[in-house]
Amino acid sequence: MKLIKSIILLPCSENEAARLRRNAPQQNPETLRHYLQDSLQVPESALTRDGYIWHLDQDDRLRRFRAEVVLRNEADVIVRSPDHDVTAWRIVKTPLASFLPGIEVAPQTAEN
Repeated sequence: MKLIKSIILLPCSENEAARLRRNAPQQNPETLRHYLQDSLQVPESALTRDGYIWHLDQDDRLRRFRAEVVLRNEADVIVRSPDHDVTAWRIVKTPLASFLPGIEVAPQTAEN
C-alpha cells in the first residue's frame, strides 16, 4: 500500500477570493464571485501535467477529475469543483505518474 500526503481543502474564503480578484485581469467582479463560489484552492503541485486533480474518496481510493482552472496565483490554482455537494475534499498534494483510479491508499494529512 502506498503512502501519500493529502490535504483537506474547502472552497476558498471570501477574503481569498477578494485577494485573487485584485491580482486577476480586469473582469467583472460579479462574474469572478460566481466562478470562485464553487471552486477549490489547491497547491500548484496537485495539478498534473495532463490537467487532472487526484483526490481520495470515502473509502481511501484514488479518484481524479479534469481540472477547470479558474485562476492561478504564486503557489496555488483555483479550480471549479466537479461536485458541488462535497463540502471537504482530500486532495493529493503531490500526485505520482503511477497512480491509477481505484487504488486503495493509506492517506496522511499534510502538516501545512
